[in-house]
Amino acid sequence: MDLLTIAIILFLAGVVLGIAEVFIPSAGILVIMSIAAFIGSVYCAFQIGTGWGISFVLAAPLVMLVAVVKGFKVFPKTPFGRRMILARPDQKEEAEAVDAAAYANPETESRELVGKEGTARTDLRPSGSAEIEGRRYNVVSEGGFIAEGTRLRVVEVRGNRVVVEAVT
Repeated sequence: MDLLTIAIILFLAGVVLGIAEVFIPSAGILVIMSIAAFIGSVYCAFQIGTGWGISFVLAAPLVMLVAVVKGFKVFPKTPFGRRMILARPDQKEEAEAVDAAAYANPETESRELVGKEGTARTDLRPSGSAEIEGRRYNVVSEGGFIAEGTRLRVVEVRGNRVVVEAVT
């Protein structure tokens, strides 16, 4: 292999390692390897001639800047990038929006809830969600674990804490 081919391979390795450092946390190890590859590339280019060496010295930071900027724009659109980067809720087609109106405020209805019955919408370990008279509440079980779908009865309301027990 001639020196120009080695210089180009080291140059490209430096670019790839520099981009990888942006997306893979390596505590700077990839940056050190990238810099080493660029230095090796420039050294090989200067062995060919001064013109080649100067062009590699000038090209290295410019190419790295362009590659990183393009990487930030392209990466979120790749399959790996979509799994790694969270999308905004308005961008997610299948996102389940939590309807805040579906959750009732127990402080305003505290006296009315005691003695009412409902159904556990999630497992209560000991806290979870329950539906009581068509409204969802964040509840705490009086005992321990209560499985999803179990019938519940409100035994106490303290502030915004709704305490329930399983109906037997």
